[in-house]
Amino acid sequence: MAHVVFLPSWYPTQAVPNRGRYFVDQARCLQEHGHTVGVVYPEHESLRHATPERLWQNRFQITSGREGGVYTVRRHGWNFAWRLPGSIAWRVRSAVNLMQHYVKERGRPDIIHAHSAWWAGSAAVQIGKRFNRRVVITEHHEQFLSPDSLSRRRRAHATRAFREADAVSCVSPALQESLIASGLTDAASVIPNPIFPGSYPLRPRSSHTDPGATFRFFTLSHLYANKRIGELVHAFARAFPKAGDSPAAMSRQDTGRPTDGGVELVIGGEGPARTHIEQTIDRLDVGRRVRLVGALSQLSVIKHMHAAHAFVLPSRRETFGVVLLEALACGLPILATDSGGPSSIITEANGYLVPPGSVADLAAGLRTLHQTAHRFDPAALRRDVVSRFGPDVFAQRTETLYERCMPNTPADPA
Repeated sequence: MAHVVFLPSWYPTQAVPNRGRYFVDQARCLQEHGHTVGVVYPEHESLRHATPERLWQNRFQITSGREGGVYTVRRHGWNFAWRLPGSIAWRVRSAVNLMQHYVKERGRPDIIHAHSAWWAGSAAVQIGKRFNRRVVITEHHEQFLSPDSLSRRRRAHATRAFREADAVSCVSPALQESLIASGLTDAASVIPNPIFPGSYPLRPRSSHTDPGATFRFFTLSHLYANKRIGELVHAFARAFPKAGDSPAAMSRQDTGRPTDGGVELVIGGEGPARTHIEQTIDRLDVGRRVRLVGALSQLSVIKHMHAAHAFVLPSRRETFGVVLLEALACGLPILATDSGGPSSIITEANGYLVPPGSVADLAAGLRTLHQTAHRFDPAALRRDVVSRFGPDVFAQRTETLYERCMPNTPADPA
């Protein structure tokens, strides 16, 4: 069994507790499969979150201990110089310093596993050289689906990190193809993010059998422009032009399919695009049928998944789409754009793919899913997603990656 340290480029913080929470789940998964896993994270929080209280709490101090069941060494700081030329070197030095603390407390790991080449991959390579450890990089970031959009500085750092790592993986075939075609790396394994079914129970079918109930689409994402939630609102208004605000408006045709009445869209998440989305809702006059519910805890996510009939992800680019796995585990059929990662998740058995960037195609997809959602068996959706993306599958693939780059000799003593 391996001793692994995760070095993530982003990770949950007090200000943004849901950011990168899947890294915590993945670390716990590997621990449950017998590995020793820790996390090193130089937290440099955005100054947008600075308050007198937060400035006192985050004064560049180092803490260590178990967070979410995973031993974590963290520096609590601020990103004063994130866009300046020396910012990457600052983070790398901070990560190396934290690794020294980790080694004193837990011993030398066998593998430094960076999540995303920018910036953590660069730091992991330096740490690997300093401590003579093996380095693995897993790429997640959507920018690598269109590497031409990378700045020259980011591309140079990422290319160097990929080429100096002992192994490279990524979360979807689409991302693998992009990394290799762009010359960023010569080879990359595909290890999709996992779903943990115990955290996302199957929705009760009884809650969706009332013929007078409103049909509910649910979407969940960070509200950034790339997520195209504004386009989804436009598509929803186009697909369902009737008001249909009253639950009583929902009826059943002889085919058992719901009519156009009584359809709503619930949007979960927060981000800088929220104001634009609110303006779009007002302009299209769909405020009675489209609701923004803000940032959600995991329990609230489950509550909204269970109250929905279908899930939608309209992104322009998506390296994978963990939220699609979560929705499928809850038994929801999917409508997603063919934006990269979703093409490796969505099949005819669990939903529909439409081209990204087209309101007309998205509207047609909404109408199709609205008419056919009742045909999908929630339990079958759950079984399929767990069989393809469950924790055992993730652990086996990750262990294979580690074995390929591990030395045949035991790790040096601390």
